[in-house]
Amino acid sequence: MSGEDGRSGGQHSRRAFLRTATGALLLSATGQPTTASAVADSPTVYVGSFDSSLYAVDAETGEQVWEFTEPTAAVQSSPTVVDGTVYVGTMDGKLYAVDAVTGDRIWAFAAPENGVESSPTVLDGTVYVGSMDGHLYAVDAATGEWLWAVSEPSGQIWASSPAVADGTAYIGGMDGHLYAVDTGTGEHIWTFSGPADGVSASPTVKDGTVYVGSIDRALYAINAETGAQEWKFATPRSAVRSSPTVAGGTVYVGANDSTLYAVDTATGNEKWRFIEPTETLRSSPTVVGKTLYVGSDDGTLYAVSTKTGRQEWAFTQPSGSVQSSPTVANGVVYVGSGDETLYAVDKKTGEQVWTFDGPTSSVRSSPTVVTDPENGKSDGSRVALGTLGHHHTWPPEEIPENTETPVETEANAESSDQSDDSQRGTPSNRTGGVAGGGGGGGGGGAGGGSTGNPANELEESSTPTPNNATAVGVGSDGLGSGFGVVSGVGSVVSVGYLLWRHQSADDEST
Repeated sequence: MSGEDGRSGGQHSRRAFLRTATGALLLSATGQPTTASAVADSPTVYVGSFDSSLYAVDAETGEQVWEFTEPTAAVQSSPTVVDGTVYVGTMDGKLYAVDAVTGDRIWAFAAPENGVESSPTVLDGTVYVGSMDGHLYAVDAATGEWLWAVSEPSGQIWASSPAVADGTAYIGGMDGHLYAVDTGTGEHIWTFSGPADGVSASPTVKDGTVYVGSIDRALYAINAETGAQEWKFATPRSAVRSSPTVAGGTVYVGANDSTLYAVDTATGNEKWRFIEPTETLRSSPTVVGKTLYVGSDDGTLYAVSTKTGRQEWAFTQPSGSVQSSPTVANGVVYVGSGDETLYAVDKKTGEQVWTFDGPTSSVRSSPTVVTDPENGKSDGSRVALGTLGHHHTWPPEEIPENTETPVETEANAESSDQSDDSQRGTPSNRTGGVAGGGGGGGGGGAGGGSTGNPANELEESSTPTPNNATAVGVGSDGLGSGFGVVSGVGSVVSVGYLLWRHQSADDEST
């Protein structure tokens, strides 16, 4: 079954089918109305809001192009754009495909219950997304058809967004496990059971290693093929809900202790920490060149040197938390805030370029920038190397157009003036845990062995895989056709929203 093309302009129709194992529904309808008469024909920013709308905003002027108002609950997921279609999840339990130019709905895929906080990853014609009903879904990107679904044994939600690389989807569960699933069949490959608490952050895959944070106050490096732990970096006292960014041999990640950490990818040793923020860091970092951009719950967007960990500038205009992960494109940093505003900031100076205050509620979704809405894909800093619902894999030294190439971060970089505490970039000699410690998955599924914790393996859907659910091919660089991954690092993207946001600020400090 396939949905009717929303661009065909035929009579509105609504059809649904039920898959017995998951109860997933496909709602297909043509061109749902938007509240704007304009169409996107120039560089455009797409972002969701807690006011239940998806917005398209002119990237140069900040003017609204269109507003997609069909969702009935918050749009916390970060949009992904591929071939002129915007894919986004909503808290009313749906995954939408929306025309990037007109804002008309192409199709809607409905999970049986609960919301879709996870940001979709799109690769080779398939959309991968987690749902709060405890399933990871694979959906046909063109039609919205259900291809396969797998469930988390405990039934706990998928707040994490899937990372896809080399035929494997990686996703965290609130049961404290990281799962690896075959993208073609939905079959379980391995389970990593190291974390002692939930995994709400989205994983990032780079050079055969999966990096992911956990609520148990740690950042893990896991072998992508076997599920074995390579190292564990423990934060002093707080959960890691930020999704990690990898650039130049360094993993950058924020934590609930108001600290941004730079960790060596090979050893798990800390290089430096940035302690200027006064509140939780749930935003995922974005790296462009020698600068890292990250938001904080203290209402500030920070620019930090990747070499020294010292502050370059701080944008303090937002009056609400900055949980959205920044996207950098064409010299501008785009980020949402809890004060119902999307901000555009000059990446070099930190000066405000424009603001978009159309939303009537918090903007936690991470913005996505598209140069050519009709045919284009997500690009800019959050999609060149990145996370947050985009691709979550890192091509070797290969960056899409309209991005700056990240440079190598020097190992054990130190501040030029360690005695100057005004910028709060603190070098460190802290070391990570011993590789292989703390539980880890063995090679299950295709690998032919049992996982580190067989009792917690993923449960395959009892519904047979549809005949048209062919294997999804992934190139050696992990990039899908016409699809970029965050230009800095960031999603998560989203990304974003990727992060577990259902506890109070007081709870999240633990």
